[in-house]
Amino acid sequence: MLSRRLFASTLLAAFAFAQPLKFDVASLKPSGPVGPGGTYNANLGEAHHGTVTLTNCTLADCLRYAYSFASNEQISGPDWIKDKNVRFDILAKTAPATSIDDALTMLQHLLDERFQLTLHHQMKDMPHYALTIAKNGPKLRAVEFDINKPGTTAYGRGRLAHSQATMTVFTTLLSRQLGLPVVDQTGLKGYYAISLEWAPDPLPNERPGDLPAGQSIFTAVQSQLGLKLEPDKSPVDSIVVERALPTPLTN
Repeated sequence: MLSRRLFASTLLAAFAFAQPLKFDVASLKPSGPVGPGGTYNANLGEAHHGTVTLTNCTLADCLRYAYSFASNEQISGPDWIKDKNVRFDILAKTAPATSIDDALTMLQHLLDERFQLTLHHQMKDMPHYALTIAKNGPKLRAVEFDINKPGTTAYGRGRLAHSQATMTVFTTLLSRQLGLPVVDQTGLKGYYAISLEWAPDPLPNERPGDLPAGQSIFTAVQSQLGLKLEPDKSPVDSIVVERALPTPLTN
């Protein structure tokens, strides 16, 4: 009898272990029409207290967030997955104590299920920067995420600030400034208040003397944040979408 019970318990444990992590409830649907002039506001991904939210995102945007990629250049597949006219909204919930890593794993399974995805990973050679911790350690102020006070962002030429940023969010913002993917190799988890200022490169109609003197973005990242931003030639992880439904399943 004991052997049978032990076998049954082991079988149930193995079955439970094999089950993918899933949200308790999830809504994934096409986004509404754009506003006047074709404009819309996008939320490229938030995960806190067991709630994951994305708004007005392409499938490539959703995959980028789910797999913590810094750039959509790390995702390839049918043209429509990056088409700004084919956007989706996601609101998914699970237990508030769920870690961000587990919530993103749940998002991966949700995308697989609703879009009936067939995809594979491959290492891809592409120009990128690696973000690491500088010799003397990080100079970042850790903060607690406040669900009742969404993070604020200041973003422009020579200025980047976020009140509650993960390294994934920070590398995404850096990627947009630099025009190349930035791969997080810091190992830092949690949320940070980040403020970064540098002297922007001149535009085609500007001369270097037209701009205030200051640090390059690379020097600023190291001196102000205690991190290091360097060109890297090593291959980066990427996803190839082989098949996906353009209209997601509702359940």
